[in-house]
Amino acid sequence: MEAFRPILPRRGISFSTTSHTFIRSLSTTPVLQKQTSARLKRYLNISPHTSFLASYNDPSNEQIVFNPPSSAPSVFNTPFKFLPKSDPRRRAALASHLFADPTNPIPRPGDIASAIASAGQPKRQQQKYSKQGDGKAEANRSPLPPTARKEELLVPKHHLEPQDVEQIRRLRASSPSKWSVMKLAKKFQCAETFVMACVQAPDEHQKKLREKAAKAKERWGTIRRKAREERSKRKKLLFSGRI
Repeated sequence: MEAFRPILPRRGISFSTTSHTFIRSLSTTPVLQKQTSARLKRYLNISPHTSFLASYNDPSNEQIVFNPPSSAPSVFNTPFKFLPKSDPRRRAALASHLFADPTNPIPRPGDIASAIASAGQPKRQQQKYSKQGDGKAEANRSPLPPTARKEELLVPKHHLEPQDVEQIRRLRASSPSKWSVMKLAKKFQCAETFVMACVQAPDEHQKKLREKAAKAKERWGTIRRKAREERSKRKKLLFSGRI
C-alpha cells in the first residue's frame, strides 16, 4: 500500500532531508529591481545627513570661505583681496597692474622683483631698477605674433576713390558668385555694408539664391520648420518693442 502524500500548492516546491523539511515558494508577483540607470539613481539619491547641512542661524558661518586650488602658494594665484596691507606682494601686484605691457599682460618674475625692490625707494633708484628690469624682460621675452583685431575693419578709413567704387561695381556685375560681398570688402579693405551700398547683385543672381534657399527649405523637417517660425515670430515681437 502506497504512503499518503499531501498535495502541495502550485506555488511552492518542497524537498525533505533527514531532519528538516523546506518549502520554497515561487511567487508570481513581479519585483521591481534596480536594473536601469534611472531606478539606480533614484535608489542612491539619499538626502545628506543633518550634520552636513549648514545652519544659517550659526554665527560662525558669517565669514568668507576661500578654498584655493591644491597647489603650492604663489604670487601669481594669491587673490589681491586676501593680501595684507603690509605684504610686499600687494605693492608688486599694484605695480604690475599699473605699469603692465599691453602686448605682454603676464607678469615676469624679474618685473615683480624689480617692483618689490623699487617700492619705497627714491625716484632715481626706481628708474634704475625699472631700466634693469626692462632689459632683463626684453632678453627673456619671446616674440609673439601680432594680435588679430577685427575692429580695425569697422573703423572708416575713407581711402577709396571714385575709380575704386567703379571697379567694385564692375567686378560685382561681371561675376557675382566669384566676387561676393565678403571678398570685395577684403580686397578693398572696407566694410561689407559699404560694398552693399555701392552695388547690388544682378537680378539673375538673386533669383538663383532664392531658388537655392527654397530647395533647402523643402528638405526641412517639422522640428526645424517650427523653430524657424518661432524665430520669425520672436523677431517681429522684438522689432515691434513687445519683448
